[in-house]
Amino acid sequence: MVISRSARRAALALGAVGALGGVLGGVLAGNAGAGTAVAGPARGHLPVLSGHSGGTRSERTAGRPAGQPLGFTGTSTIPVGNIQFCAQGDYAAMIDVHPAPVPGTRMTSRGVASVVIPPGQCWMSPLNTLGQPAEVVMTGFDNSTGQPFFVGQTEWNSACGLGLGAEGTSGSPFWWEW
Repeated sequence: MVISRSARRAALALGAVGALGGVLGGVLAGNAGAGTAVAGPARGHLPVLSGHSGGTRSERTAGRPAGQPLGFTGTSTIPVGNIQFCAQGDYAAMIDVHPAPVPGTRMTSRGVASVVIPPGQCWMSPLNTLGQPAEVVMTGFDNSTGQPFFVGQTEWNSACGLGLGAEGTSGSPFWWEW
């Protein structure tokens, strides 16, 4: 596929405008800081401030606990209908997206589980949750014993893209989303 120079510039500009809009919204709301996440779908597709979008890694960003919703909008860097998981701590980790029941039917969406992702690696998969919020559970594995431990959980609807990162250490794990 060949993309013209002007189309490439337009796409880059649109991406920058989306990111700038998220940061500007955080600044106007008085909540932006060095670790401000500019985008990230949460329950019901509202973006959340839940970690970082670059240089600083922290459980708290702009004075708010990870996962606490903010009132600004942004766009995810993950394509609609895809979920990405990165093991960014000092431990291997995996996610399990549980099937979501479809109200008024006996149907559920499909679920998916990643393989165990080594530290520093990412995994991405397309998945259709049939318009329903699906539970996503993140599990880490202790480096010395291999024993699993709970990292966190959230919900995701495939009408949005979602990126999740397991961070920290085996003794103090945390996660964030984008």
